[in-house]
Amino acid sequence: MKTIYKSFLTLGAALTMMCGFSSCEDYLDKDPDSNVSPETPFKNFQNAQGYVEEIYNCIPNIAQCDWTTSWNLGDDEIQNPQADDMMLHQVDIGNYYAWQGSSGFYFGNKAFGGNPRSNSPFDHGIYAHAWYCIAKVNKALNTFEDYFTGTKEEHDLILGQLYFFRAWWHFEMMKWLGGLPYVDQEFSASETPQLERLSYLECADKVAEDFSRAASLLPVDWDKTTAGKKTMGHNELRINKITALCYLGKNYLWAASPLMQHGAQTGGARTYDYDAGYASKAADALGEVLQMVESGSTQYALVSFDYDDIYNHKKSKTATNCYSDLFFTTGQAWLQPGSTEAIFRGPSTGWSFTRYNYSRTFGPNALCAQDNKIHQPTANYVEYYGMENGLPLDDPDSGYDPNYPFKGRDPRFYHDIIFDGVQYINGDPGADAAMKYAGLATGGSMRAVSNASRTGYFYQKLVPHTCQKIDQGSADDYGPNPHAYIPYMRLADIYLMYAE
Repeated sequence: MKTIYKSFLTLGAALTMMCGFSSCEDYLDKDPDSNVSPETPFKNFQNAQGYVEEIYNCIPNIAQCDWTTSWNLGDDEIQNPQADDMMLHQVDIGNYYAWQGSSGFYFGNKAFGGNPRSNSPFDHGIYAHAWYCIAKVNKALNTFEDYFTGTKEEHDLILGQLYFFRAWWHFEMMKWLGGLPYVDQEFSASETPQLERLSYLECADKVAEDFSRAASLLPVDWDKTTAGKKTMGHNELRINKITALCYLGKNYLWAASPLMQHGAQTGGARTYDYDAGYASKAADALGEVLQMVESGSTQYALVSFDYDDIYNHKKSKTATNCYSDLFFTTGQAWLQPGSTEAIFRGPSTGWSFTRYNYSRTFGPNALCAQDNKIHQPTANYVEYYGMENGLPLDDPDSGYDPNYPFKGRDPRFYHDIIFDGVQYINGDPGADAAMKYAGLATGGSMRAVSNASRTGYFYQKLVPHTCQKIDQGSADDYGPNPHAYIPYMRLADIYLMYAE
């Protein structure tokens, strides 16, 4: 935890000063003499950055916001019946409002009662903190110019982060709720705002304005700024120009989509009916990023896929940044995953939450004995992995043979998917000898619907198969420093969005 949080400026004094900006009830309970003057949080760069750091702290950890979590709500994943209370299953049965009481879903974690100052991922959620963080931004923007004393560079760094976060929290809310009021002004505790709910496109235009402002103010790399040199080597989580441009492009691309343009449609007549204007703006923003990346003028680069043993995630001896490091690291002093591709992440204290419980929810409960709520890929998801020649399974030239369905597949398949017959336990299985090799065929040792795989597959894209009680010393116990995290945005996403 110390390794992750030393990337931030010292917050103690600044966060103490922030007590005056908490809830109305807390404010009314205070002795008036204890109130902090309005200029204190913004009088210099260190105080102002400390003010902003609390917003970073509120970014939810998608995968570790509770003991067991749901985040992949499409048809790519399923869990076993003990997880029927989870958001994943509730969406499958059409209960979309279940997020309001689901502690295992990062959007509305802990029924909106999260603590913005807590270091525990259990205390953070999008809905739990969005309005709080937006209010913090608006208070700062309303006050900052009057009191700040510092260099132009420091001034722009603070403003750029504030504009980014106002846009980002609105954007994340829009993903789940559609259009909503765009709150860009400060309200007093005595006011009851009556703001118009905007359409999705109206809201997206407001988001774009703030992301554009942020991109114009922020540097590509904090390590190359005078202010950033004070925290040299620990600025990788900070918002920069690339982050803002990438989200600007994503926001425009979503606004261009047929769903946002025409609403839900049946029959598929308008599936590809994008708005050309928004799509062009998306291409401009994303293309600017890719041009900088490919010219070598950023700190970002695609990771390699270079393995001596793909299935066991053993990198080639010459590999440095590899695909597995995007989601899970071990033996690297609790290094937060993401490598050179991570464009947006929140701070993570996931070293302990990785071991208990997250990493123990991807295999059969008999070996991964924590919560019996197991993440499993669906057959649909597995079929998305094509063949080594790049063709989909149903292409007549792909070479796919249904009698040998696991032969000649895309190399990522062998990195990500556990299928029938592969060696699941590397060590001595002892009493669990029946599970040394994955029994995932019908009637196999790992096919119990209640506590193993209901689909005939497990997946290890995010957590290696060695995270179980036999092999835990190599990847799952505290000693090797395991750390799991799912980045919100990575460089590969930018290439895919630009192509779209």
